[in-house]
Amino acid sequence: MIGVSLLFEMLSGETLLDPAYQALLAAYDGDLEQLLGSLRAQGVGSVEFNVRRENMDPEAVARAARQCTDAGLGVTIHGQLRDGEAPADFCRPYEALPSQERYTITLHGLEDMDATVSALRALATYADDHMPHLFFALENNRRRANGGACQSCALAALALSLVDHPRVSACWDFGHFYGNVMNSAESGLLPGQLPPEGFSARVVHTHIHGVTGGRTHFPLDGTNLPLERYCALLSRQSYPGTYHLELGFGRFYPHIEPRQALEDSIKILRGVVA
Repeated sequence: MIGVSLLFEMLSGETLLDPAYQALLAAYDGDLEQLLGSLRAQGVGSVEFNVRRENMDPEAVARAARQCTDAGLGVTIHGQLRDGEAPADFCRPYEALPSQERYTITLHGLEDMDATVSALRALATYADDHMPHLFFALENNRRRANGGACQSCALAALALSLVDHPRVSACWDFGHFYGNVMNSAESGLLPGQLPPEGFSARVVHTHIHGVTGGRTHFPLDGTNLPLERYCALLSRQSYPGTYHLELGFGRFYPHIEPRQALEDSIKILRGVVA
């Protein structure tokens, strides 16, 4: 299944959108239902949105999710770990989500490995007892200052092995991994190589975007990501999750029109995973 990231504010009905998302919505006549219906017609099966501000309103989060489910699309979420946050506080925005068998919430690691492991264990235990439809996917980060404890697939795999809970798996960010390999930040790997098995075997979600001019979250163009190689690895492992496009429209607008970028990227991805 193919997924696409969209802005929470657009899905929840807020009107003050950044220019790139204004342009994206305008390309569908300002009609969110038309945008979501078009995605579904192109073979998209789910939408992801961010729940990363503190104290987000559960009703607003539920409203964003219902926009997707009413259009026949599943929902995944990009959340955020915070040092010292109680699991109940982390989970509060998800209390009113519409019924769905499983919600996968992608998370970046904290600055410290021990804190990351502790927070993920606490979330998993809380979800076991209170919110069994929540599952968590730890993402490999881009190597950069303040990038957190999981700035490679190997470090993310280490964190997962220490957490050791079936509710906590991996989100493979293709673009972050490729950018790291090209910059030699994934230790010992050359551009044609793949993540360690300890990471790839635990992948339940993906974030897919091109790397252009050294910058991530660009549209796919057939040359700026080893898409076929990465998808083939997951296929060999009977990957159960979504091939998810995570485009940063503000990074390339107005040089590339958001609708064109989105639809061209969907077409390229569909050609690989269909």
